[in-house]
Amino acid sequence: MVSSNILGIITTMKVVVMGAGAVGGYYGGRLSQSGCDVSVICRSDYDIIKEKGIRIQSIKGDMNWTPTQVCRHPKDFVGSVDVVIVSTKNIPGDGVCDSIAPLIGPSTTILLIQNGMFIEVPYKLRYPSTPILSGLAFICVSRVFPGGLNHSDYGMITIGLHPEGASDLAASLASLWKESGVKCILSPTIQKNRWEKLIWNAPFNPLSLLNNGRTTQEILEQDLPRVKAIMSEVMQLALIEGYPLDPNIMELKINQTAEMTPYKTSMLLDFESKRPIELDAILSAPIAFGEKNGVALPEMKRLYEAVLSIKIVK
Repeated sequence: MVSSNILGIITTMKVVVMGAGAVGGYYGGRLSQSGCDVSVICRSDYDIIKEKGIRIQSIKGDMNWTPTQVCRHPKDFVGSVDVVIVSTKNIPGDGVCDSIAPLIGPSTTILLIQNGMFIEVPYKLRYPSTPILSGLAFICVSRVFPGGLNHSDYGMITIGLHPEGASDLAASLASLWKESGVKCILSPTIQKNRWEKLIWNAPFNPLSLLNNGRTTQEILEQDLPRVKAIMSEVMQLALIEGYPLDPNIMELKINQTAEMTPYKTSMLLDFESKRPIELDAILSAPIAFGEKNGVALPEMKRLYEAVLSIKIVK
């Protein structure tokens, strides 16, 4: 795939993936498969990726890909960048927003493929002249060994200019992913899509930590009324921001979950592996938004406190 630089010269699209874990490694690999020049910033798997690249076992076709540059830090990257994909876990104080500064040029776009609400705010404040795309990945992919990923189900990604609108670069990315078999949807209202994803994330991810850890099916069997109550609160928040959601979305998400093979959420897997969890982006930020707008969120607050107590005990 080619793109034009600021002088109108045709060039290969240059992409840097910040966080070459499961999500970043998979979607970066598919862009590479479509002809993009893709580099990665990684730390824990730096040596193995530098030597052997990234191996992906996938229901959409296995692939091994070698990033153009493998760097430990953004300041080590050489050259200009069209797209910086941030696919790290959304953890407060991780410094990612500031650390990508060496990658940002006059024609760079940032794409955030992360969970949670209002994650774009710090990037807009730090890089006011840089277009910010927001992305939502619907995929079952995991890092199974250093430099190795397993993609077992789904794979769709939704992207759009934040909070809403069109972007030529987003359209180019969508075409690139489609060329490699990734279903990519362009959304004119990506902030609404974020609320729609939170309908599922807000109950299922934190609830999975309770009772010594539970699968999605166990949550449905043991806590369905609570799931619905939390979903209802998320719908209130979306409405306040001006994004009314389909009234049937709660039942749709519940039915989809019931049809899935029971599995552990990403938050539970992180917790069991003693990695930081995305509690702030998924619960704390929406709760703060609700409090600012005078909305009572008893179920979300109760769940937030319950997860905090588990973290303290652990």
